[in-house]
Amino acid sequence: SMRERARTALRVASEVHVAHVEEEVGWKRFLELVREAFLSGKAHCIHARRIGRSLVFGPPPSPMLWGWRTRRTHTTSSDSQDERESRSVTYVEQGPTIAYTHADKPGQVLISPGPALRMAILLARDTARPLHLDVSALAREFVAAGVLTSVSRGRAVGRCKWSWAQRDVDGFEISVDVLGMGASETVSLPDNEAADPDSGGDL
Repeated sequence: SMRERARTALRVASEVHVAHVEEEVGWKRFLELVREAFLSGKAHCIHARRIGRSLVFGPPPSPMLWGWRTRRTHTTSSDSQDERESRSVTYVEQGPTIAYTHADKPGQVLISPGPALRMAILLARDTARPLHLDVSALAREFVAAGVLTSVSRGRAVGRCKWSWAQRDVDGFEISVDVLGMGASETVSLPDNEAADPDSGGDL
């Protein structure tokens, strides 16, 4: 009957909608929001590089794509002969640390689960598409999707441990390509952000 056909159509539409919503609020949506946090300067990623035997921490290559902004300093020094001016550009991190990159692990990013998810939920609240996800569910989705590049034994589900100076950090290790940050030339900052004067190259 027409009523049964209408009921069937409604049920199918409902199932499609539920599937779409579940897909939208999953790990892909989370990574979209993490990426947005970096590009908008709401949060940042810290990069570790080696100088001799020491680790030095600061902005990743292409700093402005990873939540860092420029600060220009202008100093004037005078001596008996003349006045000298010097100008320099430094990078300043924006918002909380939600991820790590390491020179020893090119092409990988370690996302800090708690801080990154809190930031993603906060950004999602500003849209009509809130994010209904906790760390455990996110971990299960990452494992099921097969996007984690490494998992450490003895850690929580899906977690990978990185040595970080005098301590360890753990999180979800994924490819920068999966995050959508792999090729800096294809990533653009929001219109209201200044262009990066020193792209520094890809990770």
